[in-house]
Amino acid sequence: MTSFGQEEKPRLTEDLRTQVDLLGRALGDAIKEHYGETTYELVESLRSWAQRTDAGEELFRQVAKLSLPEIENIIRSYTSYFHLANKAEQLEIARINRKREFEATVENPRSESIAQGVESMRQAGWSDAELTDFLKELRIEPTLTAHPTEARRETLLNIQQRIAGHLKKMAAQTQTPAEAKRIEEALRSEVALMLLSDQIRTERKTVDDEVDFGLYFLATTIWDAVPKIQRDLQRALSERSEGDNFDQATELPALFRYSSWIGGDRDGNPNVTVDTTRNTFEKQRRVALKKYIKSLRLLRQELSVSEVHVTLCDALFESLAEDKKSVKLSKADTRLVERDYAHEPFRRKLTYMLAKLNMAIDQGAAPTHFARGAAASTAAPEERYRAEQFQDELKLIGKALHQAGLSHLANGRLTDLLAQVATFGFRLASLDFRQHSRVHEAAVSELLAIAGVASDYMGMPEEARLELLNQELQNPRPLRPRGHVELSEQTRDLLEVFEVARQALEEDPGAVRAWVISMTHELSDLLEVLLLAKESGLWVHRPGERGYAPIEIVPLLETIEDLAHVDTFMAKLFENPAYAAQLDGRERFQEVMVGYSDSSKDGGYWMANWSQHKAQRALGEVSAKYNVQLCMFHGRGGTVGRGGGHSTRAIVGIPPQSYSGRIRFTEQGEVISFRYSLEPIAHRHLEQLVHAMAQAAQGARDYRAGDAKNTARDQAMEAVAARSMRVYRELIDDPEFWPWYQRVTPIEHISRLPIASRPSSRSGPAGPTFDSLRAIPWNFAWTQTRYNTPGWYGMGTGLEEAVEANEINLEDLRDWYKNWSYFQGIIDNAQLEMARARLAVSRQYCENLAEDMAFHERLEKEFELTRKWLLKITETDELLSKNNTIRQLIAVRNPYTDVLNALQIELMTRWQKADEADCADLGHALLLSLNGVAAAMQNTG
Repeated sequence: MTSFGQEEKPRLTEDLRTQVDLLGRALGDAIKEHYGETTYELVESLRSWAQRTDAGEELFRQVAKLSLPEIENIIRSYTSYFHLANKAEQLEIARINRKREFEATVENPRSESIAQGVESMRQAGWSDAELTDFLKELRIEPTLTAHPTEARRETLLNIQQRIAGHLKKMAAQTQTPAEAKRIEEALRSEVALMLLSDQIRTERKTVDDEVDFGLYFLATTIWDAVPKIQRDLQRALSERSEGDNFDQATELPALFRYSSWIGGDRDGNPNVTVDTTRNTFEKQRRVALKKYIKSLRLLRQELSVSEVHVTLCDALFESLAEDKKSVKLSKADTRLVERDYAHEPFRRKLTYMLAKLNMAIDQGAAPTHFARGAAASTAAPEERYRAEQFQDELKLIGKALHQAGLSHLANGRLTDLLAQVATFGFRLASLDFRQHSRVHEAAVSELLAIAGVASDYMGMPEEARLELLNQELQNPRPLRPRGHVELSEQTRDLLEVFEVARQALEEDPGAVRAWVISMTHELSDLLEVLLLAKESGLWVHRPGERGYAPIEIVPLLETIEDLAHVDTFMAKLFENPAYAAQLDGRERFQEVMVGYSDSSKDGGYWMANWSQHKAQRALGEVSAKYNVQLCMFHGRGGTVGRGGGHSTRAIVGIPPQSYSGRIRFTEQGEVISFRYSLEPIAHRHLEQLVHAMAQAAQGARDYRAGDAKNTARDQAMEAVAARSMRVYRELIDDPEFWPWYQRVTPIEHISRLPIASRPSSRSGPAGPTFDSLRAIPWNFAWTQTRYNTPGWYGMGTGLEEAVEANEINLEDLRDWYKNWSYFQGIIDNAQLEMARARLAVSRQYCENLAEDMAFHERLEKEFELTRKWLLKITETDELLSKNNTIRQLIAVRNPYTDVLNALQIELMTRWQKADEADCADLGHALLLSLNGVAAAMQNTG
């Protein structure tokens, strides 16, 4: 069999090795103390066996002797190790970035920083005016989703954060010996706590839990990173500016807006109810207001400027006079204003603003009708304190400080606060709604039948549907007659969601971002949403013209077939009279979402990537033809098989035709945790996004609409895509494949893992099929078994057959890898997935759990063929040979991960033979193993 160990001992940086060793010793001591010396010796001996190149079979023999309690304790020990190592790696990334920041200069800025992005644009000939235009158009919108890809409990995330804090203090080496001892004791205490805490949830997450998860990061690391990004931008622009254009950071546009699906994504999740959506709006608003209250209190402490010593502008005093008439203060605040701050106008102003923010919290998230049966606001909408007013008052304070010669005070905390208000408003993140097209279709059919307009809308052909929908969208009368109308629960619930969206928009025009339509196949899928919006009052009526919905209507294109025909689909949509009115109402702006997960599951890795690239290019061209401003929304997951990988490289690789300065992309589960768990990592992520957009802007500027398409390259890519999809479909369409997949992978147990509110498949009680299984568990199961199949399968055959048929040649492939960012991304992402795969381990799953080895041998053959071609294209002898850091980290992890896999295989083997009485304990141990391997691989789905 293939060996488990490694011939070459992997090496880490000295700092990372020091921290991992420290954590390892603390964990080892905790294992001895709480699980006993025997467990500690088992943990160490299994790792030693896994490290040997000749001991794969012996490892499995040793594991087979273990009792179930021993297996559980060993899994907890190894999982804790990976949680600790993952946090140490993040801290090392932050340390290296900081080191490079110290070494950077104006002429030689840090790699992938905002300064480097700006400098590269200047070197390419961009003037200050052109940079200003670029920034005005730039809008980067990460979108947090609740997709179930974070296996860790929040309890463990919090422990990891505290451990990170202790490690940072220790690395600073500024403590006295007594202080250093206390920090190490605290660190050891947290390590023991991690080992002894439950590693999986006892109950499935609720939607409220998921909302809190997203809010945690929005209100901490993201909140703190945003103003630093604005400062980076101001510094990069002013250091080499032609004039004084960029002196005021407050004048710079906000580069980021955050959106969220958490609490609004209803597709396949019955737990997202109308009430949870209402609660989401309220929670987001309350958290934002509390953050501003905290910031204003700190600002009030700072701004002790006395009017006795400084002349201040009249506008500030006029504003104070207005506040005195209109704002009711508490007795304590009145005393502050009249006595303590009698000569301190900034403190008086901030006291009034604090009172308004507190009143806004008391008023709740929306007008009285927004909260069903709750004690809500009695204030009229026009009386409510809004984010725009708050921003204007902050700007007034800044103006007064600048005019008084106190710019150094204005450019501190106040500037940061202005950046946060511009980015987050009073909502933190705009909410998207998402629902499946068939749900909209069923609701429209029911409403049309009730109104007596069409008795069988579902049976009508598409052209007849479009004609009818266009007519109804022009008709001012509602479809529901006055009085009580009996609607199905699904339709009633859907209409109520539209009404909640309308009410939220009345409160805050930025509260709702878009309505996303899953599985968009026909034009009627979009017009149906418009009709439902009109029926619910989410509609702008225009005298003498067609009305429109005041939110983005976003088609989600998810299948290979839909992506292939996107140009003709969108052209027909733009020409449709009802939708043309929607475009006009939304300033000719259109957002289109490309789904990476389902297209990859549908067509395989290469075909999905190529289809997505072609679709983006076609969308850019058709949008330009119809004078539509396009925003691409990338539905990326965590794994390469779901569109994951290096997000900034993906941005640089977008077709220049589709670049518009605006971009959206999803971030979910473990991706959120990794990118935002530490503020330096969050800052690095955001600056890399800005840098990538700067590169994409240069690519779009260099591109000319009249440039000839590289037809030969397109044809070659198409040939490889078709051949790779064929071999992929041959695998998954084999009638024996699905039973094999269910037996060899832990998919049965993944569905029981309580990591999200959403079910793992769209199937009913009969259980999942390939078609009903969602893309996340599909990828999750492949990752657990170390095949990582969705991130590479089919490439080898596709490339080999295309070369043999003279449809492509090796020299062209090598040239594309060196000079085409998009192609380099495809190859490098596949390299990463294959380097992380471990087919020696995968073979053990098959040998122990399947009836024959045919499918494994098929996968192994394709793996070796794909590996051969990747090495040829990259002109290297080893996968990831040009990325030694990642290769070394994978090598360090493998022996530990191998042990977890061996334990999981043993548990699955016992599960297949178990009596019903043993299933509960085995099932719990299997869930622990899923959590452990996910921590080791740093990926679920």
